Amino acid sequence: MHYNWQHPNWPNFEYDLSGIQSVLYDYARESNGIMAALDQFPENYRLEALLDLMVSEAIGAVKPDYKK
Repeated sequence: MHYNWQHPNWPNFEYDLSGIQSVLYDYARESNGIMAALDQFPENYRLEALLDLMVSEAIGAVKPDYKK
């Protein structure tokens, strides 16, 4: 695996989103719903909830998957 800057076309990327476009759409739709729900809270609660969500996403991203 190469880093981005190690590719011959750096920084002119070409990529195909067709394989993940539906997943990106679902994520955008769900995150929009979450943000709309958070807008109902006072700012201090909204910021705390957003921070908790970001931390849980980060933990989930680095959590090893032991299922094989």
